[in-house]
Amino acid sequence: MENLNVIYLLIPGVLVSSLLLAFWFYPKYIAFLKVRNLMDIPDFRKHHIAPIPSSGGLVFGLLSLIGAYFLMQHSSLVIPYLCSLVLLMIGFIDDRKDLTAKTKFLFQIIAAVLTINYIGVVPVFSDASFIGNYMITFFFIIGFTNAFNLIDGVDGLAGTFAVFVLVIFVAILAIGSDFNTLLYVLSLLGGVLAFLKFNLKNAKIFMGDTGSLFLGFTIAFLSLHIVQSKSIFKAMGMDTEFIVLIIAALLLLPVLDTLRVMFKRITHKKSPFQADRTHLHHILGNCGFNSVKIALTFVSLSALFLILTFTLIQLEFTFVNVLIMLIIAAIVCYGVIFNHYIKVHANRVAAYYDEVLEVNENKTYRLMELNKQMSLGVLKKSS
Repeated sequence: MENLNVIYLLIPGVLVSSLLLAFWFYPKYIAFLKVRNLMDIPDFRKHHIAPIPSSGGLVFGLLSLIGAYFLMQHSSLVIPYLCSLVLLMIGFIDDRKDLTAKTKFLFQIIAAVLTINYIGVVPVFSDASFIGNYMITFFFIIGFTNAFNLIDGVDGLAGTFAVFVLVIFVAILAIGSDFNTLLYVLSLLGGVLAFLKFNLKNAKIFMGDTGSLFLGFTIAFLSLHIVQSKSIFKAMGMDTEFIVLIIAALLLLPVLDTLRVMFKRITHKKSPFQADRTHLHHILGNCGFNSVKIALTFVSLSALFLILTFTLIQLEFTFVNVLIMLIIAAIVCYGVIFNHYIKVHANRVAAYYDEVLEVNENKTYRLMELNKQMSLGVLKKSS
């Protein structure tokens, strides 16, 4: 009972201390980055028009050390956590030096292999299909890390989505009484919440690859830990495969959007890694959504997928049926968004042509009046 009392004191203590430290440190860090001219320079893919300090993820990444002691009570999570810190530093260097994609992938591959060796694989198939489970787990870690990195293209989007995911993790870990991991997640959550204060609207700092690589990988290895936790299965009264579905629904949107964009690039005979402005957040921005609305749309859709999955599980649908329904729901949501985008684009084109027509009509009228005046002038001179 004493241990529980200590835990109940630590839960708000860790969250509040991380939050307050981040609130205190970010203004100083932003000023430092400006003095050192460590800025994110605008280009055709970016929304900002002036240089903005980057590498904001360094603050919440280092503040996660507050909860690292508790996380490391799980021996299986020590190496994955150290790998996340390595990716934090790789992201920081990339924000400064623009590392090649091959270099970043190499470190991600090493981190993924070490994580699988220490935590285990996602048990999608039977135990006999270890290679299949290993490959799915490997591509999940690499895929989600990069998918999360790619949604960091609009102010507050990656941070808001991370907060949503971490809050769900807090709830799941609390149900499973995994308080050590819970305290670590809270230390990270406090830092990200403070970061959003300076990033969500009229951004004063970006998380950069420093934050997106660290957060993406951290969410991936925490997901892997959750689907391996017997205490969570028991507390939630679910089989392993259904916990996997809940995590899949939670993280589906960034992964699905990345796969869609890569497939589109391939079909247009372009490199799947070529940067462009065809991601979902770009499309929503073209529909007139501001950064806050884009972030809320991502969270709302992810919440919808999560609620749908949980409801179907409670109605005792099979794993395959839930997965099919989840994919159908995602396709329908994309269809609604793209239909809205097409309508908005069509209205803009129509408005543009109306404006051009009106301008041309005015020019024609003025020319006619000018010709009329010139004709009258000539007649007067001749008379």
